[in-house]
Amino acid sequence: MVSLNKKHRKTPSVSRVLLVWGIKFCLQISLGIIIGFLLGSNGNIYPNNNRSLEAEISSLATSDEKKTDKEGWHSIFVYFGKSDAIQASDAPLERKSNIMEGSQVKQDEMIAALVKTYREKRHATKASTGKALENHEISRSPYFVDLAANDAISLSNTYKLEQLGFEGLCVEPNPVYWFRLAHRKCVVAGAFVGGDKDLQEVEVSLENKEHGGIVGKDFDNKRKSKKEKRFTVSIRTMFEQFDVPKRVDYLSLDVEGAEELIMKDFPFDTYTISFATIERPKLGLQALMEKNGYNFVMLLVNWGETIWVHNSVLELMSLEEIKGIVSKAKLRERPLQKGEKYFDIKTGQFKTF
Repeated sequence: MVSLNKKHRKTPSVSRVLLVWGIKFCLQISLGIIIGFLLGSNGNIYPNNNRSLEAEISSLATSDEKKTDKEGWHSIFVYFGKSDAIQASDAPLERKSNIMEGSQVKQDEMIAALVKTYREKRHATKASTGKALENHEISRSPYFVDLAANDAISLSNTYKLEQLGFEGLCVEPNPVYWFRLAHRKCVVAGAFVGGDKDLQEVEVSLENKEHGGIVGKDFDNKRKSKKEKRFTVSIRTMFEQFDVPKRVDYLSLDVEGAEELIMKDFPFDTYTISFATIERPKLGLQALMEKNGYNFVMLLVNWGETIWVHNSVLELMSLEEIKGIVSKAKLRERPLQKGEKYFDIKTGQFKTF
């Protein structure tokens, strides 16, 4: 093999020089992109190695959770053990709660049927017209807000809805329920809700479980010997904190007399509720609901559970159709006996039969 010294080497052509230069330029750009990516990952080439415990816990947080604020929210992780613990007959829980599943007067069954019918009609109408329905934007999965959730299963208006594919927010300020609620799919928020401003101090009662709540002369909990102080959060802040969709398929509202406190500052201009069940709505709350486009459907039981529907739903379903679905699902009550109390929707108060 004969080697060429400097004197005899050929001078490279212009095209060859440009090719070599182009290759070097592309390699430099590629290297810069790789280095930038690694620096953007905090220089950690192997993200699963040497992670702190704090980072591991943070990775478990869902997209619904926000960072801890100085005044506001903080995440609490509940170790719930076995996934079927709230149903097992030998679980270390109240036996009564393990047996009684679902709503008290079959609200879950009627809501499941109503939401299914409404969504099917919406889909059919959109398919036939080929146009988006302006007043009927919905989330991919049906969504509920349960306020207050109380027990995860017993007398729950939303437990069975989850089994049907619903997603949702379970609001429950009493920590005695958090272990069982941790077995649910819903996001659980431990907060007292009410008012147009956050951080309003209130007295609350937690000792009587499902009958607990905010203490005051206008609420079911009027005078309690054992009271505690808590802060309220507005329902707008609550919805924003947990990215509640702009249309909620179902609101279950049962907060021992504080229903109007919550709804009087509800952001009706931003959020729409397709169907709602409200316990014992007083005249002020009834007027507020009607003013903002909600229609009373019927009384579900003598002690005052009611169901409501938004005007937009009535564009696709008639009120008579809705009443038919509700009547088919709801429990049959025995006739009232003389001297028994019942909730009168016309006055928003209890009366004696």
